Amino acid sequence: MGAWGIEVWENDVAADLFATVMEKVDTQFILDLAKSILKADDRYDEARAIAYIIATLGKHYIWPIEEFESLESIKLQLITYLEGMLDENSEFMEVWENDEEICLQIRREIQSLKKD
Repeated sequence: MGAWGIEVWENDVAADLFATVMEKVDTQFILDLAKSILKADDRYDEARAIAYIIATLGKHYIWPIEEFESLESIKLQLITYLEGMLDENSEFMEVWENDEEICLQIRREIQSLKKD
């Protein structure tokens, strides 16, 4: 077994398993859904949910390599969207009354998107 890191996907056996699973996942649907959500200014909960899915599956050795460039573009757009939610004058923060816990959680979600 070849391993190049400690993450669950950083070895040959796991990478092969993820490839098998991801063959059954409609990754284009996920990307298209993210694009649709990102077009609106007020789909905060959906943006967070799709960001979670993409942060979880959108890693090297999991996400199909031929779609990785599109994935990276969507990640950057999601990061921008989530950062906009954190603006103290945003509708999202108004609803949450500038709650510090939600700010910390959104920041964690942004960091998760930035990880590979």
